[in-house]
Amino acid sequence: MSEARFISLQLARFDMLRALCGLRDVGVTGMPFCSIAADSRGAGTEPVSQLAFVFLIFGLHEHAASANQFLDARFEAAPWLRHALESWSAVLEPTRHKGEANFLNREAPGPLFETLAPELPDSAPFVAITSAGWNNTEGTNKKRISEFSIGVLAVRAAMTAVDGMHSHLYGPGVHRHQMERQRTRNLSDRTSFTRCTVLRSEGAWYGRDPMAWPDPPSSSTTAARSFS
Repeated sequence: MSEARFISLQLARFDMLRALCGLRDVGVTGMPFCSIAADSRGAGTEPVSQLAFVFLIFGLHEHAASANQFLDARFEAAPWLRHALESWSAVLEPTRHKGEANFLNREAPGPLFETLAPELPDSAPFVAITSAGWNNTEGTNKKRISEFSIGVLAVRAAMTAVDGMHSHLYGPGVHRHQMERQRTRNLSDRTSFTRCTVLRSEGAWYGRDPMAWPDPPSSSTTAARSFS
């Protein structure tokens, strides 16, 4: 099985609800996984509807050239991105990873990254990506998924007023508490956490490049600069 070493990440925000659209094959090599997700929770819509204001394109790549190639071809791969009110794209390199996901092998969840880049200073911008999954089997306990979702909403609500926050999906303290809660109460079948350095950043999110900061942040605000 191929090893993922880089990530392509794209966020798109629209000013009206729209349905999830697919991706065109643009001939990118060395990309063992790529998928689109709709932020149905943020839109207050049923997940099955795939209706949302915000969409994410998440790709795993064997080498940096593959991730850059996909970003260069993003408007051919996803023409609907041209109609976004705002979008942000990045190439990421993981520096820390734990947990399991089934992106590379649906039947055998495992770690996504074996080769990691050196850690950056605490003052450097980073992206934190978390995932959670459930085994879709007969008699799946939907209450576990519901309780997990409540924790996600708690994180989003708690981070709304944090200065410098661009997304409500991640934050220290509350997020750490909810992660511990889901582990101790077994609210999901698998989770993963990946911290990444940003190799390339294009576009804007809520009016600015999330990786561009006018003043060096203090250590107390570093975590609020993460983007997940």
